[in-house]
Amino acid sequence: MGALDSACLVMRFPLKASFHLGREYLSGISPIELMVLPNAYSYFDSPALYGRDFLKFETIICTWISLEKQTVTELPVSLLYLSDFLPIKNEVQMKLIDDFIANVESAYNIKTEKLSIAEKWKATKPANVDVVSIQEYLQDVGVNSFCYGVYHELDWFWNEYQEKFDKAPYVNPVMQWRWKAAEDITKAQYDDAVNRLRIYKDWFLQEVMQVGKRNTLIVLPITSQEVDYRDVPPGPPTAPNAFDGIWLAPTLGAPEVSIPIGEMEYHSRVSGRQEHLPIVVSLLGIPGSDLSLLKTVRKVLEHSGRPLSVKAGSRMW
Repeated sequence: MGALDSACLVMRFPLKASFHLGREYLSGISPIELMVLPNAYSYFDSPALYGRDFLKFETIICTWISLEKQTVTELPVSLLYLSDFLPIKNEVQMKLIDDFIANVESAYNIKTEKLSIAEKWKATKPANVDVVSIQEYLQDVGVNSFCYGVYHELDWFWNEYQEKFDKAPYVNPVMQWRWKAAEDITKAQYDDAVNRLRIYKDWFLQEVMQVGKRNTLIVLPITSQEVDYRDVPPGPPTAPNAFDGIWLAPTLGAPEVSIPIGEMEYHSRVSGRQEHLPIVVSLLGIPGSDLSLLKTVRKVLEHSGRPLSVKAGSRMW
């Protein structure tokens, strides 16, 4: 399986003023291999597109992927609002998300369904799983899977660098934290974490997205967006949480489109002026529905009169 490259999980955060599409493996071949780059974490590695013109995405994807492997469904679109991740504290951002949800409802003449993953898990968890809390079931899975994978897939680099330069390579504080966290994780713990992700994936596709019964879309926030001054040091790294909206696409092997939906005005202490922070929302589709998801997003944007492109510079539109 595969979906978003692990780097893209980080890149979604500064994704403030561009369209973005994360998708599955290309014909079962890691794009990292195609570009002759080392894996970051092969369980998640997959290509992603960033661009300012949404209309170019369909052309690129049609050229890039195997159309035979695309999921084509005549099932009507349904939209899920996951109360585990929404609403968010930023009221301006939440208002823009609500407006976009209303646009999807209008374009497809549907009503959004609210659902809690945690409550759904309690009611329909796999029979062979005893843990009632999904948060407890996925506890430590982020570190034991992702950090272990990132650490050991770079063993070759670490060893070659040590041998050649007789010192440890420099890595940034986030990677230092991940490598340190992974030092004492065993292969058995890693295998258990990956198995839990697979069980979670199968359950989610069947019980939440109901693949084969519904053409489900999930609306997701990209964090609670706020002003990020570059002269303020970032906070300390934290453990990756497998029960997080940004983990859904890579865990499920599902395509995700991130869409600029508006701006938040604020007074900048740097420029001394009123500035505008772009706000983005994501739509997640069922695995293999890359082209279908793009067409869905395009219909929503055109139906609601939203721009299909964004500008470079201090303002999106």
